[in-house]
Amino acid sequence: MFRSPLRILFLVVFMDLVGFGLVLPILPLYADDLGGSATYIGVLLASYSAMQFLFNPVWGRLSDRIGRRPVILVSLSGATASYLLYGLAERLAFAPGGALVPLLGSRLLAGIMAANIGTAQAYVADVTPPERRAGGMGTMGAAIGLGFVLGPALGALFTAEALRSRFGLGLAGFAAAAICGTNLIWAWLALPESLPAPHRAAVRREGLLTRRTLLLAHPPLLLLLGVLFLNALSFSQFEAAFSLLARHRLGLRPTQIGLIFSYLGVIVVITQGWLARRWVARHGERATLVRGVVLMGVGLGSLPWFGDAWLLGLPLALLGLGYGALQPSQLALISKHSPATRQGLALGLGQAMGSLARILGPLIALGLFGNVAKAAPFWLAAALAAITVTLVILLPSPAEGKAVGEEIRAQT
Repeated sequence: MFRSPLRILFLVVFMDLVGFGLVLPILPLYADDLGGSATYIGVLLASYSAMQFLFNPVWGRLSDRIGRRPVILVSLSGATASYLLYGLAERLAFAPGGALVPLLGSRLLAGIMAANIGTAQAYVADVTPPERRAGGMGTMGAAIGLGFVLGPALGALFTAEALRSRFGLGLAGFAAAAICGTNLIWAWLALPESLPAPHRAAVRREGLLTRRTLLLAHPPLLLLLGVLFLNALSFSQFEAAFSLLARHRLGLRPTQIGLIFSYLGVIVVITQGWLARRWVARHGERATLVRGVVLMGVGLGSLPWFGDAWLLGLPLALLGLGYGALQPSQLALISKHSPATRQGLALGLGQAMGSLARILGPLIALGLFGNVAKAAPFWLAAALAAITVTLVILLPSPAEGKAVGEEIRAQT
């Protein structure tokens, strides 16, 4: 069943996100139990995305030079170590700074080693023809979504009161380390290299290519990275503000809010794994991206108008359909507008832009929510979607983009 490289990669990414999703929801509780202040918890949550922002392009560039497989294996090894440190944090309370220092160290290491998503996307670009690339990106998106659905459910199991009182919240870290370590062994045994040796040799002969050089040679990439950043900024504002909106305006309990996020996750997984592929086959990546951004914008902008919890299903369905459609489409377009030997760098830059958006989005959303209006983050996200649609319409086709790049290179 898992002999094809894409199916093997699906399982690798899925298992990795199960481990990630297992510890993420309880991270603030763990830090609180260890004596962390609200400021510390904010730094702890931001540290992972900050390291992703800094290191994703580095890992992507390295995967272009030495191959995808070594980078994925190194990232899984580092992730396993980070989860072990997470589990051991409360047992290292005697160290200077107490348990909070190793806990922060575990998140910094996890963020540095979070190279497998961008590199996995480059792997997809290596093994899929251009006309099937959006479908391949959608498959990876479905693996990520399923991991986020199953991971928190396992986290709830490992933080049950009986286990928590006996082993502490660090048990979830050990469980995640076991999952990630198993995943490392599986990837070592089953995952083949996707980047042909001549491509790696060509990149090494060309030397180090900077981000600026890549973007100057391929101008549409800069536009696409802006699109990805704005989409991630819109969705991260929803993630930060929706729980507060649901609690303060609708009076929903944490369990109900968790079920709502699960509902949204299922829609995103179905869209990325099946529906987006049909839309791309019929209309192409750019039209599918426009459709996704419009649906997401309408869903975000209309969310505050629904005062009944049962009616939230409609705008959330639009949001899930839109986000599920735009993700594989924009990644496929970034891949198509990038040279074949620089897929890792280009998609690593995309992951970095997403990380930057996830740092800024919560700060903007919570500032608007507390100081302007509870609906303000959703209205801003809808406005950003309108700007994004305009940028996508201005995007040239891959052939036109390459022609512009050739002209710029000839002039410089």
